[in-house]
Amino acid sequence: MKAILKTALIVVFGLVAALPAFAADGQKDQNQEQTREQRRKERAMAELKYLDSLQILTPEEYKKFAPVYLQYKVERQESRHIIRQNRRMIEADTLSEAETEEALKRIYEAEAESNRIDAKFNAKFIELIGATKTSQILEARDRYKKRMLVRIQQKKAAEKQKKSK
Repeated sequence: MKAILKTALIVVFGLVAALPAFAADGQKDQNQEQTREQRRKERAMAELKYLDSLQILTPEEYKKFAPVYLQYKVERQESRHIIRQNRRMIEADTLSEAETEEALKRIYEAEAESNRIDAKFNAKFIELIGATKTSQILEARDRYKKRMLVRIQQKKAAEKQKKSK
């Protein structure tokens, strides 16, 4: 009886001692998600700051445009995530034929959803700032994204070069 009690106490104390590790792991996941979300917000704000710096919009137009643009970024985020995730799975080349077909279907559905969101918000942008300024803003946004992609590629290349030395 004492041996069973002793074993039970050891198991209980072992579990209690392990709880902080499990809690820390959960906290780590939560912190990573908060960090990702914070980076998304920072990127969206940097993009808006760039668009504002071009002075395409008047201050009054910018005040109306900015919150709608941020909402656009949030709504589009999920479909873009699904597209990236499924493309990575396909690129890994570990899926069966049926799994690849399903991943492609998810990509097409997410792209269609992304296009619906684009159309919905482009209509809102035109309503807020007009078609000409919407076109100018969207072109400027595309230039900004290309610049950022080039910077990311350069940064990765520099990091890779440092590692190889």
